[in-house]
Amino acid sequence: SVVKENRRYGKTAFFVQAPSDGCYNRKIHDCDRRNGESQKRVEANYSAFKGGEHWFTVSIKLDDWALNRYGMIITQFHSDVPQYLPMVLLRVDNKKGMVLEHLSAHGFQTVVGGSEECAAGAADVATEDKNYCAKIYDIYEILKPSDVKEGVWYDFVYHVNFDKDNPDEEFIKLWMNGDLVVNNKGTGKTLWWKTMPGIEEWENRVKFNFGIYGTSKDGAYHSAYFDEVHKAKNCKQLKLERLGYSCDALE
Repeated sequence: SVVKENRRYGKTAFFVQAPSDGCYNRKIHDCDRRNGESQKRVEANYSAFKGGEHWFTVSIKLDDWALNRYGMIITQFHSDVPQYLPMVLLRVDNKKGMVLEHLSAHGFQTVVGGSEECAAGAADVATEDKNYCAKIYDIYEILKPSDVKEGVWYDFVYHVNFDKDNPDEEFIKLWMNGDLVVNNKGTGKTLWWKTMPGIEEWENRVKFNFGIYGTSKDGAYHSAYFDEVHKAKNCKQLKLERLGYSCDALE
């Protein structure tokens, strides 16, 4: 819902809640998956876009948040191809704390005959067509479990470059509350999934999602506030000064 209290800036913010006793947004895709999973998902996204360099902001305040071993995703860069996994996601749990997981870092591994584990949420895709799983992926620690707090605004700025033609030039940078916490520029790590056989080129686009998404078997309640969700072609267009930050300091 849209609320006027607990906003980071401006007049309104999003309040998102995910109780433990239900499944949300996509019943067929998330509630009764073929591999036996049941997910709770209360999530919104920016319209899919093609590659290139982009900047994003999102401010998040964890409200009533059960920190347990079942991690909840709060942001993700996801492919528009249903049988592709997310490329990058921000997850919170009580083992690793808050981490950025880079699933596309080392590209695909092909699974002969397909596997539901490659894309359990792609209900409209036959199992034999779910051939593309992530190889071993990179994990970046953002906050230790003991440092993850309720009632605190976390301001995130993403700077990403998606370029299938020049994967060595791809990168992801992430700032939290003005501090650079992830920077893999120059490492040659893949960011945008390749367009594989059986996938249309026009379909291989990127979405930025935010909200609460994870397993419903945790039996827990989660809620959070989301505000200042913006997308731009450069840092200056984000107008970070209103939040107390400077592009010159970030860059």
